[in-house]
Amino acid sequence: MSNLIEKALEKYDVGAADIFKLKEDYMHLKVNDPTDVENYEIVKSAHQDVKKLRIRIDVTRKDLKAESLAFGRAVDTKAKELTVGVLEVESHLFRQRKVVEDEKERIEQEARDAEIARIEAENKAEAEKVEAEHKAQQEILDAQRKEQEEQAAKIKEAQDKIDADKDEINAEKAKIEEERAQIERDKQEAINIEVEKKKAADEAVEAEKARVEREQSDKAKIEADALAYTERLESIAPDIDKIKKLSDDIKTLAGSIGYIEFQSNEAFCIADEAECQLQHVAKVLEDWTVKNANKVVK
Repeated sequence: MSNLIEKALEKYDVGAADIFKLKEDYMHLKVNDPTDVENYEIVKSAHQDVKKLRIRIDVTRKDLKAESLAFGRAVDTKAKELTVGVLEVESHLFRQRKVVEDEKERIEQEARDAEIARIEAENKAEAEKVEAEHKAQQEILDAQRKEQEEQAAKIKEAQDKIDADKDEINAEKAKIEEERAQIERDKQEAINIEVEKKKAADEAVEAEKARVEREQSDKAKIEADALAYTERLESIAPDIDKIKKLSDDIKTLAGSIGYIEFQSNEAFCIADEAECQLQHVAKVLEDWTVKNANKVVK
């Protein structure tokens, strides 16, 4: 790290030793429960001190960063000014190089093109020679294949005659077997139809029985639920007005807190929190009253 950066970072007036002392002094602090006011005040004061320290560190960070950004912009501006002049000389020299290098590249490209043309010509001649040989061989094979096909056609004609006679005999046998099998299938189908009819009738009886039982069960459950609902409404009806009055009393009590003058901020805060909690309790009671009062009326 450069001396310039080290000197700038000295503006932070907090070091590792200070952070260590903060942890040693404050990390053991705890509030046992919502009623532990003594430890709450200690923790609150310590928290405010640490928060101020954090804000002071962040302010220093922003100041130092603003200085570094200004320095960076100055460096970029100077570099841009210098680069413009250097690029002018570099571009001129590059153009002078290309006078020779472009010509050299052109000559080399012409040589490459000539070599490619030579290789392509040789490949073409070789391909034409191979194609001519292949064509001659193909003509010989075509003649041989034609002769074989004529022989195969004669053999196939004779075999087809034999197969046709066999097929006719087999077809007649198959027809007789199919007629016999169809008779058996018709008998079995008649039996299956009777079985399916009986099965369908039995399933219809069972389905109707299950439907009746289900309807009876549903009806009994609905009646039981309705009776339980009615009994609940009857049981809470006498208490609705009591809960309503309790809600109003709590609202009145909560409202009266605002008229009390407190000498300490601590007392004001705890009273203000109590007022909020009382208003919440009153709202819960009021909502319950409204919801159940509507149901009793219905």
